Amino acid sequence: MWYRISMNTKSLLPILFSTILLCGCNSQKSIDGQVFVSTKGGESIKLGSVAVSVVKEKDFTPLFIKFTNSVSLFLSENKSEIENYIKVIQYMKELKTDEMSDYELRQFRNWSSSTTVKRAENMAKKIDEFNTANIDSICSCPIEYSITTDAEGKFHLSFKGRGGYFLVAHAERRTFDKTESYYWIVKIQNTSNQTILLNNSSMVELELF
Repeated sequence: MWYRISMNTKSLLPILFSTILLCGCNSQKSIDGQVFVSTKGGESIKLGSVAVSVVKEKDFTPLFIKFTNSVSLFLSENKSEIENYIKVIQYMKELKTDEMSDYELRQFRNWSSSTTVKRAENMAKKIDEFNTANIDSICSCPIEYSITTDAEGKFHLSFKGRGGYFLVAHAERRTFDKTESYYWIVKIQNTSNQTILLNNSSMVELELF
């Protein structure tokens, strides 16, 4: 059992602290991209009217370090509840209710209303609240440039600047009885032309395993 922050933030740390020789150059950067999410059913939902912003690495770095420290504290303070949450999630993933007997289904319904499951549900809400509060803080850097996605979720950014930059975006989508929030923070490479896809694989959130 282990924990990680998604979007591979461990690989971001060396980038944040590295010295890039080209940072002194006032280089032109051109970015084409798209914002979309994939559902469990395999459908791609293109997200229009999403603000995609460019922030400076020097402004982003201290906020990111504060975020990783907050994650460590959150995990240590909620260790037992998180372990219970993980066990419930893993059990639910392995369930095959269509293969259960009537007796097994009754047992499952009883388990579903147990204290163990309610604790896991409360932990899930706490994780969502943590994500919203803390990821919002690292997405609040001073904005250098910004663009809004079109109806297809596509965007184009062209700017000239020195130093390192990150692409930051936040979107929300209503699904049945709840609102899902998505956050992206992606390092902009030191190349003149690049494509950046903001999708499930590049989201930032706390994931528990």
